[in-house]
Amino acid sequence: MGANLEDLAVSRKRPGWLGCWAVLVGLLGGAVASAQIAVTTVEELYAVLDKHGDPAKDRKYLTIDIAAQLKPTAPLDLRGMRDVVIRWPHAYPAIIGVGLGPRQPVVDISGSQDCRFEGLHIYHTGGDPACGLLLSRTSGNSAPGHHFDRVRISGRYRFANVVNYGGEVITWTHPILVNGYPGGGNYWSSGVIRDIPVDGLGPMFAAGGTGAATFVGGTFGVYARTGREWNVWLGQQVNSVSFQGTHFSNRTDTRTRWDRGGLAAFIFDGVRDVALDGCKVECNGARYGVVVRADCVLNMRGGELSALENPLHIENVLATLVFNGMPLRGANAAYSRALAVEAGAGGPE
Repeated sequence: MGANLEDLAVSRKRPGWLGCWAVLVGLLGGAVASAQIAVTTVEELYAVLDKHGDPAKDRKYLTIDIAAQLKPTAPLDLRGMRDVVIRWPHAYPAIIGVGLGPRQPVVDISGSQDCRFEGLHIYHTGGDPACGLLLSRTSGNSAPGHHFDRVRISGRYRFANVVNYGGEVITWTHPILVNGYPGGGNYWSSGVIRDIPVDGLGPMFAAGGTGAATFVGGTFGVYARTGREWNVWLGQQVNSVSFQGTHFSNRTDTRTRWDRGGLAAFIFDGVRDVALDGCKVECNGARYGVVVRADCVLNMRGGELSALENPLHIENVLATLVFNGMPLRGANAAYSRALAVEAGAGGPE
């Protein structure tokens, strides 16, 4: 005989405590199992991130292993993520942008927060992308709490390997950012970024309320060809940025004359507190090592700072400089103070 329907109805209304526990364990087990997923295509990645179909629940609490190279033909849309871990175990590129335009990033994580990226290598082929990674705030969200561990962004980017516009409390451990774009001198604006007042190119750009950023180790490199290249540009209310044991290389492209090297490794234009702790700033192809245009506090401890002309070029008399054993090497082994940008110096206006 079949089961009594009335008994089934009662049992569904009043399950025993063991039944409740079994259901709870099953649900939790299923949630944990589904939280760590491997993807092999861009479509699979989007399907995992947006699996709920509910914007209030999507793109949260996931660990995603990239199991094969992703080759997006449009900017990889990773916006709005929260507590997501994305990992890649290999040395060769994980994400290769294909045929992207001059106002497009390869990867866009704007508005995301508290995410971790492990071992990613971003590259591009064909096209002319503006940057490798766009990290920016959206609608007041400061895009905080990211950790980039052993992330590498290489290739030729029209503006910068990384654009950070408003991201706060960001940690980079052992990044490799190398820009080999042969042009430069291009303006770019996209999304919440409006008319960035920078003319040049480099591995890292940060502005718009960026704060509490820490870089541990790693390499920032740029191959200069126009005389306007930089490694790091900080400005527009950037606060509390620290570089610890990081290597900065600003070299002249071997296909050009030596005197057409880059402008500087650093340009501080609006930033407040900056620390260079045990860093090696090797600007064999740049005119200046550090250009300070803001009334910031610059603390340099250990390491080495070199450039073709002035290792440290000060244009703001209110800047506070703190030296602790960092040797300066260059044609002028002290520093220069100028109240205005020298004619022909180039760089951000």
